[in-house]
Amino acid sequence: MDLKTVLRAQWDRAAGAAAAAIGLLVLALGWFGASGTAELGKQVPYFISGGLGGMFLLGLGGMLWLSADLRDQWRELRRIRVGLEAAAARAVESLPAPVDVPVTVEVVPVDDERSAVAPIVAKNGSPKRKAPARAAATTNGKARRAPITASRT
Repeated sequence: MDLKTVLRAQWDRAAGAAAAAIGLLVLALGWFGASGTAELGKQVPYFISGGLGGMFLLGLGGMLWLSADLRDQWRELRRIRVGLEAAAARAVESLPAPVDVPVTVEVVPVDDERSAVAPIVAKNGSPKRKAPARAAATTNGKARRAPITASRT
């Protein structure tokens, strides 16, 4: 592969490396310029242009390099996902055809449509009702559970 193809495929990594290199060069030039004078007023322009500009370029380079690494991981995860989906499709195709199993459903009729409690069938087959519980106040202030009694009107 030639350099043009590599730079086109890895543009963010190349831009990150270039920004970091230029940032280091700007920091070095700012330090060299500020070290030549002892007056603080003459060092401030070197600090602003060299120090802050160099730090910005270093941060930009690191961000671009990290972006390239994340893009590589996304490509790898996409490749793995496509492979897993293909393997799952092959596995589903290789399964035998489903077998029809007859299913019977027993419907127990409710004797009273107004009743909110469904009948429960005992082990011997006779229907029985289980009343829901409700809270009842006691003399000590604590609630106790008591069955709800139903009356027909």
